[in-house]
Amino acid sequence: MNTNATTPKTEKKFETTKEVSEVTKNIVLEGVETLRAEKFTTTFEVVRELHPKTDPPFKVVSKKQIDKKVETLCFPLIEVTPEMLADYRKKGISSFVLKVEGKLFYSAIPNNISFVSSTILGSHKCAVAGHECHRLSTASDEEGGCEKVRNCSNYIERYPWITTGYETFNTKHDSFVVVNCLHYMKSVRLKNLARPLKLMQ
Repeated sequence: MNTNATTPKTEKKFETTKEVSEVTKNIVLEGVETLRAEKFTTTFEVVRELHPKTDPPFKVVSKKQIDKKVETLCFPLIEVTPEMLADYRKKGISSFVLKVEGKLFYSAIPNNISFVSSTILGSHKCAVAGHECHRLSTASDEEGGCEKVRNCSNYIERYPWITTGYETFNTKHDSFVVVNCLHYMKSVRLKNLARPLKLMQ
């Protein structure tokens, strides 16, 4: 038996594909008339090494950007009723609803748009660090809780005490932001006032 025989090397195989990434950001609100955003579409050329025996790709060798496009998106807002919003929710339409002074303004939006870091109206009043609402709990109203919290931050049209804010629903990243609420009560953080007890003499 020839112990000096060498095992032939397996030739590496590769697969090249194009992958597209879409990100919508830079959201701007223009009064109660229009919502604008920018969609960034980036195309990559991705090379993956194939498994030597089973062929499925298992390791990314390189990823190179080959194209990038920026598209301005415009979503006209229309005034709607709570009944109309209920219909959009039921039909699963990806939606944005703006509430200003109790009035509701609506537009359909792409389901992948995210408002998570958006400040189009200002900070979310319910949970601003250091200014959290005292009622931010699922307790009953009588016990100091909030119906919005009990409803998992849905249905902005149901709360007349929330006069300004917005909600997105039927999207991949639903959001609910409260800017003005008549029930808001700033939570008081009590400092540790405990003093060491003096030893009895």
